[in-house]
Amino acid sequence: MRKRAWLVAVGILSAQASLTNGQDAAQAPGESAPSPPPQEAPPSADDDAVIYPRAPAQRLESIGGYPAPSPQVPTRYEANTYGNDVYSSSSGTLQITPPNEPYRLSVHQKYPLKVDLQAEVPIPLTDDHDASSVGFGFSGMFGWDLGFLVPTFGLGWSWAHLNLPPGFHDDHRNLKRFHMNVGLIAEFENRSLVTPVVGALLDLNWWHVSGDDSIACGGYYYWGCYQVENYRYTTGFSFKAGADFRFFRNDRFTLGTGVLPQVTLKGGPFPHSEWWLSPYVVFTVRN
Repeated sequence: MRKRAWLVAVGILSAQASLTNGQDAAQAPGESAPSPPPQEAPPSADDDAVIYPRAPAQRLESIGGYPAPSPQVPTRYEANTYGNDVYSSSSGTLQITPPNEPYRLSVHQKYPLKVDLQAEVPIPLTDDHDASSVGFGFSGMFGWDLGFLVPTFGLGWSWAHLNLPPGFHDDHRNLKRFHMNVGLIAEFENRSLVTPVVGALLDLNWWHVSGDDSIACGGYYYWGCYQVENYRYTTGFSFKAGADFRFFRNDRFTLGTGVLPQVTLKGGPFPHSEWWLSPYVVFTVRN
């Protein structure tokens, strides 16, 4: 029995040795044995983190009892529109740009040429004998806006009734004034609807008193006589203080009001300097 058990054991070992030698012969020389295929791990709750990466959590340190500000957002933006609003957006922020202010041109004027159509009411101040009553006038002024100062040139005409002594042969005499002026106007532009305006002008005045006429005769094509009104020159000054009001969303048009203290020096029909005050209203067009 012992001999049979020993033979069985020798046979088993011989079979195992032959099986091992067969596998080594099937493998090419210099190649390692293939490793077994990896086994798939069971799905976990963090699989979506691989597909959709998350930024690493940042530790926010408190500053003075308050949490620190959040990290900076990306600086790449894309311009988009929604209705009339323009906004820029990125993956981390939405930035809305408000529409332009309707009166932004009050500060940054883009229409340099300024044309004023002005109506005024001259009120005498130093007429001791009340020789002239309250009159009316109109003028046109042209300026070039330099941002703060507006060089100005103007042309105008005014009329006032003369108060003559009772029984005078002509009750409809009047005082007329034709004038040109040059000067500077300062506009204190701001973001409100009101723009304060001040200025000073040099006036070149020509005055005519009703009845101061001449008779001129002659002609190039024909001979004849005609009546000519005599205008007397005097130098004067005008000072302006008022405000422009922007009632329109379009900054090209404004309405204004104020006063014009004015003086004419001695000369012409005046034996001494005369002052008057002229309230005015003005309509301004810019181009």
